[in-house]
Amino acid sequence: MENENVVVEPKKKSPIGLVILIVVLMIGCFVGGYYLNERGNSAQNNEKTEEKDEKETEKETTINEGPSEEYLEKVSRLVFMSNKTSVNVKNIDKERLIHILVALSGKNITEVTGTELKELAVKYFDITYLEFVDQHCSMEKTETHDNVMYLYNSTTDKYEYNKNHPGHGGSSTGIVYHLVTGTKSTEGEYFVYSRPVFYIYNGCVGGICGPTGIYDVYLTYEDVVNKTNKLFNALDNSDYCQNESCNDDKIYENIKDKVQTVYFYFKNSNGNYVFESYEIK
Repeated sequence: MENENVVVEPKKKSPIGLVILIVVLMIGCFVGGYYLNERGNSAQNNEKTEEKDEKETEKETTINEGPSEEYLEKVSRLVFMSNKTSVNVKNIDKERLIHILVALSGKNITEVTGTELKELAVKYFDITYLEFVDQHCSMEKTETHDNVMYLYNSTTDKYEYNKNHPGHGGSSTGIVYHLVTGTKSTEGEYFVYSRPVFYIYNGCVGGICGPTGIYDVYLTYEDVVNKTNKLFNALDNSDYCQNESCNDDKIYENIKDKVQTVYFYFKNSNGNYVFESYEIK
């Protein structure tokens, strides 16, 4: 019975299985973490893409809508010259350009700075160089400074009243024009603002006028200047005028099939719409 005192020790487990288990768990954690990270990145990228798409859509919508009615109304009225059938921004008179920019600033000519006028020239006309020419009385130019009403002072960066300018009275041609509210359209790369126009001779050729009994309607500037092809005197019709006060919109409704239209062309310059030209046809 020699074997009764023999103690048999239990067989030790191999550590290989435990190692394999740990490795599997580590791989699982790594893969799971990678998956979650990629999923998070994908969600973020999708959000950014959607945000970008929304901004691009908003930008495209803005471009497709073009300039606001207020913008078009303001600029078209200021650049329109009743005695010109066509005007290009490149050949606008330098003095008149200053006059237009001052009006766009909403300030008096002695209050607005040259720096502000330069900024407006870029914004509304894409003009990068602006010459601060003298401003004459009634836009009439003479060889002397007697008729210059405002001079630009580079030190103050403002126009100043010319003290040598003599006193003067007002005058007028008696000719006015009526631009009807316009409509927007596109033509290639341009936004076009179309405004019907007709002309009135009211007989007021002095500085201050009372009732003249005249409100003659014409279709073109040449006709109103030469007093030819008059359509009618609106004061003769109570549907148009009452107590010397006339409704130009009602007059237009009667002659709209005959009037000419002014086409104002605006071009997109880096998201900003600038006036380029107009033509009457």
